[in-house]
Amino acid sequence: MLKKIVISSLLAITPVAALANPPPCAANWPAAAPGDLLATHVEDLGGYDTFNALKSKKGKIFVVGTTNASGFDDMVVAKYRHDGACGLELDPGFNGGLPIVFDFDLDPNAPFNHNSGTWIDLRRIDTDDDGIKDDHEIYAGGTTEMGQGILVKAGVAKFLSDGSPDLSYGGGPLGGGLPVPGSSILACSVDYDSVADGFVTSEGEAIFAGQSANGPGGLGGRNYDFYSAKMDPTGSPAPWANGGCAVEQYGGLLNGWDATEFAVSTMDFDGKVLSVGAASIVNSGNDIQLIRYLSDGAYDPSFGNGGVKTTSALTLGPPAYYLTVKDAALAKLFNLRRIVVVGRGIDWGAGVIPVGSAIDMFIIRYLEDGDIDMAFGTNGFIRSDLGLTSIEPKAVTIDRWKRTIVAGEYGNPVGGDKGIFVARFDMFGNLDATFGVNGVVTTNGRENVAEIGIAHDGKSIFVVGNLGGGAMIYLFKG
Repeated sequence: MLKKIVISSLLAITPVAALANPPPCAANWPAAAPGDLLATHVEDLGGYDTFNALKSKKGKIFVVGTTNASGFDDMVVAKYRHDGACGLELDPGFNGGLPIVFDFDLDPNAPFNHNSGTWIDLRRIDTDDDGIKDDHEIYAGGTTEMGQGILVKAGVAKFLSDGSPDLSYGGGPLGGGLPVPGSSILACSVDYDSVADGFVTSEGEAIFAGQSANGPGGLGGRNYDFYSAKMDPTGSPAPWANGGCAVEQYGGLLNGWDATEFAVSTMDFDGKVLSVGAASIVNSGNDIQLIRYLSDGAYDPSFGNGGVKTTSALTLGPPAYYLTVKDAALAKLFNLRRIVVVGRGIDWGAGVIPVGSAIDMFIIRYLEDGDIDMAFGTNGFIRSDLGLTSIEPKAVTIDRWKRTIVAGEYGNPVGGDKGIFVARFDMFGNLDATFGVNGVVTTNGRENVAEIGIAHDGKSIFVVGNLGGGAMIYLFKG
């Protein structure tokens, strides 16, 4: 049963008791093989619950997601501890050992408010003024909306290391709404700003990216653009492009349609900002789009073509290929940065996806200047279905040994349920035969994957998402 606790007149947090862990390990850690599923944790918050992103630091796992236990969607933030022997449990030092359920916008004029959490990050801080950064502040971001895709805005919340809200952060009516203390709401457009990913800088600036649009919803009703935004350490719009927002347009109009663009990942790139997504025009497939910004939101002229790198879907063909970009990650290889992008592709045909089209995963690796890294896979990319049906990669990360790890879902023809897969590739793009079965691990439990992460020591792989309606964390041995 949910129990509402009112922290202040504006801030409401709903702590919910966790389910007891199932048996923590499929095998003890020393005996387990790379790729073995060691632990499953499912958090039942009383509704349809999912974890959408995670961050791992020194044996602790921070997650953000969404629950509709209240009847409307709310953001969830929680912290788990991992003892290195497969155990996963809520950290009793964070919000009393309970998840936080958070509503960005308490505007009484928005009674059908929906919230979602899509990214989480940590900022190291010095808690006792001894010059040593020994703790973390937690930033969690996502979207808040009045419902049914109406007035969708970006939200960022800041929590102290014990899970309490930082009441000095945000609280101002930025772009409308009534953000609770400890959070800010930002509108880059009049109507619609979804958030896919974000991070916090060492100075406490929150930077996030997603999709922005104006106009009513519906087929052809909105022109969707790729956008990024920046908040300063107080939760106010920072100097960044145009008033805290950078909205990109690509491709112009075609037969009355504008390009549809979206960012799926954004990250710190040695003090610069890299956003990765896709751009498409109707009947032309999608292109991969990478944009690198300087610290003020201006394009980085040393990257791609004046700050922008576009890779045509045809690079992965023939045949013509319709692709969706799902995630991206950074790695350092031989002291140089590499950018890894993962997604899903479908044989396109003459502007129509044929019935029974082949569905593949693709991985592309770029050099730090935006050129394709020809040393990876075949001519810089991998295209494979891994021998699975209806494969859909959802997340990618890089471990300390420069191996690319991809997690996602695949179709199960028996009963129609989906399972998940985790695949590991070496630094050259070959499947790692020491992981799972020929580099791939699969499960079959009606899971939905949202994100993948690596423990700080590189020995644990965490996958988060949804399992049977509850928020899920899987722990695999790395």
